[in-house]
Formats: sequence, C-alpha cells, structure tokens
Amino acid sequence: MYTRCPSCRAEISFEPPANAASLPDGYKHKIKCPSCGVTIGVKIPRLDSAVQPTFTPQNPNAVSSEPVYTAQAPEAVAPAKDKKKPYGRAANIFAMIFSALLAVILGIGHLVNNGSLTVDFLQGLALFDPIAPIMLLIEGGVEGLDIIATIIALIPTITLALAAINAIVAIICCAVGTYSRAYNFIWGFLLLVGGVACLFQTTFLFMAFPDLLVEITGGDYTPSIMELFMLPVFEIIETKAWVAFAVPGLGIISFLTALFSLGVRRKKAKAE
Repeated sequence: MYTRCPSCRAEISFEPPANAASLPDGYKHKIKCPSCGVTIGVKIPRLDSAVQPTFTPQNPNAVSSEPVYTAQAPEAVAPAKDKKKPYGRAANIFAMIFSALLAVILGIGHLVNNGSLTVDFLQGLALFDPIAPIMLLIEGGVEGLDIIATIIALIPTITLALAAINAIVAIICCAVGTYSRAYNFIWGFLLLVGGVACLFQTTFLFMAFPDLLVEITGGDYTPSIMELFMLPVFEIIETKAWVAFAVPGLGIISFLTALFSLGVRRKKAKAE
C-alpha cells in the first residue's frame, strides 16, 4: 500500500498490519515517514469495504520522479513505569529506636527520682524527671505559678512527649511504607533541642532567676554564662553519673541520623 507524507510529500510504501481484516472501519495505522521522521496515521480499509486506499500510484512499475520510501511501523514505546521512590524504611527504624530509647530513659529518670529504682548506675537520670512536674501541677494547680519556671520544669516532660510521638509515627510509617524526610528532619531537630535542654535545665533556671543563684552562692560569686552552662556538665563528671549524657546524646544522634538521611536522599534524587 502507498500513501504520501503530509509534511514532506514523499511517497511511502508500507505493509498493512497482519490483523487488518479484523480492524474496524476508520482505523488509522501508525507509520513513520522515512524521509522526515514524522509519524502519520493511515486509514486502513477493510477487505470488504468499498473504500480505496489513501493513495495508489498510477503506474507502480514505472520509474518515479520521486523516491519511494518503505515505511516501518514506529517502535512501540513501553509506558514509563512509575518508579517508586525509596521510602527510607531504614531511617524510620533508626528514628523509632532512638526516640523509643529517649522516652524509656526519661521514664526511668522518674523512677530513679522517686526512689522506685535504686540502681547506682542509673542515679544520674534523676536529673530528668518528666512526671514530677505534672504531678506538682495536678496537686497544686496553676494559680500563682511562674510561667517561665513552669516551662523550664516541663522541659523533660515536653521532650518525653516529642520522643513518644516520633516513635509512634515512625512505627506507623514503617507499617504503611512511606516516609517524609522533612518531617523526620524537623522532629530530629526538636529531639536535639529537647535532649540538650534537659541537660541544661538548671542553667536555664539560674538564668531566669538570678536571685536563686545569689541565694545558693551567698552572693560572693557570680558565674559567667559559660560557667553556668558548664555547671551541670561538671556535676555529672564529678559524680560520675555518665548515664545522664544519654539524654542529650540520643537527641544529637536522632538529629544527625535525620540529617544524614536527608543528605543521602538528595544525592540519590540528583543522580536520578
């Protein structure tokens, strides 16, 4: 069969499809012009139809003044598969582990502080009691409480809530198979701030209430800001309560893990 390219007017010969007899009337067979490369649709008549081919040379055996091109059906392009982005299941697992550990350690801090747990190695966790401030608020109410002092006292409580929420969300993400690197990064940063803030809780208290510091030191010595931040660190070192560093340490590890996962996924996205 023959046709002409509507773009370059070249004469094209082509073979009808093998299932031409079963094709409906008006079916257009896709061919690619060998001259200009344009894909065109040629109407294929049925064998029992009176419709003639689109173009028939007057004398196919004569030497044509124009070259006759033999067309080939265009290569079928496979539909692009929807590439699923990696879900970061490993990042979810790490976020779940570190958040759960942080929540458990803060819970142990309450048990140590109220005397329920008397293991010597864990005594340093008494600095971080997330339950005691809640109990005090329940027993004494909120009337007459200083807002700043209340917020400082609730730092371990807020950190415990953040860690518990992040652990639960990470478990759900692992089960569903999805992952938001932005969420994990933000939550890792919040855990970093919460864990470090727990360590310097007394420093914030002294900074907010200088009179309390004067009362403790007798007014003979006024430490600098740097010395105030080093006070809890020196206290932990002197008492060898090394386990207390686990709270800020887990916050830092959570943030670094989220930051590393964010950087790796951005590199993979650029490579793709």
